[in-house]
Amino acid sequence: MKKLTAFFRKPDVVMSVIFFTILIWGANARPTGQVSDQPERLRITNSVPGFELLSFERVGRDIKLLFKNNYSKNITSYALLMGKNAKVIQCLIYSEPDWSLPPGVDHEYTLTMPRSLNGKQENSLTIAAVVFDDRTGEGDAKIIHEIMEERLGKKVQTARALSVFKEFLKLPDTHLDPASPDKLYREAEVVLRPSDDDILETLSRMKPASISVHKEPGKELPHWFQFGIQGGYDSVLSDLRSLNELAESEKSGKALREKLIKIKDRYEKLIERL
Repeated sequence: MKKLTAFFRKPDVVMSVIFFTILIWGANARPTGQVSDQPERLRITNSVPGFELLSFERVGRDIKLLFKNNYSKNITSYALLMGKNAKVIQCLIYSEPDWSLPPGVDHEYTLTMPRSLNGKQENSLTIAAVVFDDRTGEGDAKIIHEIMEERLGKKVQTARALSVFKEFLKLPDTHLDPASPDKLYREAEVVLRPSDDDILETLSRMKPASISVHKEPGKELPHWFQFGIQGGYDSVLSDLRSLNELAESEKSGKALREKLIKIKDRYEKLIERL
């Protein structure tokens, strides 16, 4: 399976609907119109007006953004396009405990512009899409679909990890020792490297998703779905490494069990949100 690690990706769709555009002069800019001695310009376009941009400040390559959710639904993800070649997706859904942005609440985010955009006379930033907690969205439909594909990939890996955890927790405390986390890690590592057929079989046992994933003969699974599969693999193994660290200081099976139960409970909640 390919390991997909790129954080930025070329967008395939140019936004054709512009609700409003703000032109800012200077490297340190606010909506009040402050101007610096640097000639760069930043053009900000919001294609999802319910996700209101309240203020912004540019300091070097960083842009400090302050948003407000004016929708009637919780926002769980949003997407920003930088220039013509870069995209960043901010997924609140994986955060604990604030996994969504409720209606009427402000949200701060600091965006770092890619070095490839340095020195350009004018740069652009587009607020392209939002996804809600009911798995609907507004804005660029292709980006929304990519977000949901990535989530579904992570959901598959979370479900596969949970099956390993539940079997492990059936063991009595007397069978848990400092070597147990390493055994669990190795077992999970195998389970989280499934074949495409195993992935599709796991999907078939899950609740109906807002999107479907199929594999055509001779083709790979969708790119963003694979991205989620890889992301789920990395996240689970990172959590299991924390069990190894605990084992060095806490030798009792009870401590290991309590830590794993916390991870299991978090995964069960995450699956319901994805």
